[in-house]
Amino acid sequence: MSDLLFKQIETVFCETFGQNYAGKIDLKTTMEDIPEWDSYSFLDFTMALEDHFDVQFDVDELAQMFKLSTVYDLVKAKRLKE
Repeated sequence: MSDLLFKQIETVFCETFGQNYAGKIDLKTTMEDIPEWDSYSFLDFTMALEDHFDVQFDVDELAQMFKLSTVYDLVKAKRLKE
């Protein structure tokens, strides 16, 4: 995938879950695909996304973020609002 936004999300993802996922995840990746994706690492990931993209997720959005396509869509929408 060559999308710049996804590449940035992938960078944050790999910083959280491990560099072994670089180039191996895509928009179809879900929390069920990643053994390290538990409640603690999820919080780390979402906080890292908020820092990286200078956005804030509300509780309803966090509850939807179990698939990278949803993460992508939420980040993209929030960046468009700027």
